[in-house]
Amino acid sequence: MFKKKEVEKIKALFMLLDEPNEMVYEGICESISFYGTEVNPLLQDFLDNTFDPMVQDRIKILIHRIHLDSLYSELNNWVTLDAKNIFNGYIILTKFIYPDLDADKIFSDLRRIEKEIWLELNSNLTALEEIKVINKILFETYNFSSTTVSHVHPDKIALNNLLELRKGSQKAISVFYAGITQRLGLPLYMANLPNVMVLAYVDTVDEKKILKDRPVLFYINPATKGSVFTHRDIKYYFKENNIEDKVENYQPCDNIYLLQSIGEEIASSYNYIKDYKKEAEFRSLLKLLYE
Repeated sequence: MFKKKEVEKIKALFMLLDEPNEMVYEGICESISFYGTEVNPLLQDFLDNTFDPMVQDRIKILIHRIHLDSLYSELNNWVTLDAKNIFNGYIILTKFIYPDLDADKIFSDLRRIEKEIWLELNSNLTALEEIKVINKILFETYNFSSTTVSHVHPDKIALNNLLELRKGSQKAISVFYAGITQRLGLPLYMANLPNVMVLAYVDTVDEKKILKDRPVLFYINPATKGSVFTHRDIKYYFKENNIEDKVENYQPCDNIYLLQSIGEEIASSYNYIKDYKKEAEFRSLLKLLYE
């Protein structure tokens, strides 16, 4: 919250948004942008009470610019400090689709689901038995499911819609599944398979090894209600689909790779609906995951 004097100073800057000199106008925008996304409600209020079309356009552009700057900062921080929490990264990408996203509600919904699963888990269960418990709650109790179409609208990938409608793209369901299980302390990570997103249940015996070198007990496809398959099944899949069998395809990947995958789907979805401006903006944001 801004103090009264700060609000007065900010509103005084708003009154200068009709500045004709581009260099001076840019300086005004920089001064307003300094306050970050907290200034956007004030900008929106000013927009609602402004009737100058040029100023209205400038305010809309400025709100969007401040929002994008915030996403860049958040995603950069996630990559460097917080990549173990996949949901925090997923929420950042979802905020590109829904700038007013209520992250608190998302985490409240996630905690409710996690608690229900946690109450059914115990230390005596095998890894496969744990997955059976998780699958029953997610796909029977909550009835989560994935779409079967290859191209989807960005809305079908957004985490908030997935939780509300209990349906999303195949990759969205997979990232959600990985996030839930990781928060419950289970070692599930994306496997580097081409053309399909599956998760690898990693052996925790030797946690000192880097992730890609740790053995995988089995694989899970959340898009098919958590079906379980083995290394041999993957080899058969490669053979049937004429895919080159590479060692790295079986290895688990970190959460940055997982977020890259869902990010690429969001970018492609903007291309699918022919919103090329949004696609370009999102791909620019996505570059942070590849640096």
